[in-house]
Amino acid sequence: MNTVRTYLMKSQNTSIGDIQTKIVQDLSYNFSVKCNKLFDFHTVFDNYRQGAGLRIKRDIFLLIKELYDYYKIEIKVKNNKILSKHLVGLDSNLTMPWYCDYYKGLANDHNIISNSVYLFGQQDAFLLKLYNGDLDLWLDSYK
Repeated sequence: MNTVRTYLMKSQNTSIGDIQTKIVQDLSYNFSVKCNKLFDFHTVFDNYRQGAGLRIKRDIFLLIKELYDYYKIEIKVKNNKILSKHLVGLDSNLTMPWYCDYYKGLANDHNIISNSVYLFGQQDAFLLKLYNGDLDLWLDSYK
């Protein structure tokens, strides 16, 4: 199967629910038979809530990056640890799907496996890149 990676486009009228639906449909069309897997909102998104939650699960990230263009941003966080506030901030402020590799340790302490976040939205990537990947500074700009 020869797939063409494209940009996920968001217009002013596009809701998060529309984006979630498109991704599930595209994954189903391109990978259901190949992977012998059914795709739904809960198998695709790590933090799915109706009309919210665009964090992609790891196994889905490996597939979705074949379909859509994405931007890899090297991130910086204090003590090299991603905390719950970082994940909540990404979830609250990003407008397009995203993936971040991290290790979930004891007491909700997240140690970075990779110092990268993968963003499927051009504008999201641009804004985070303006802060040189400093996640704390980027989050402060939304306060």
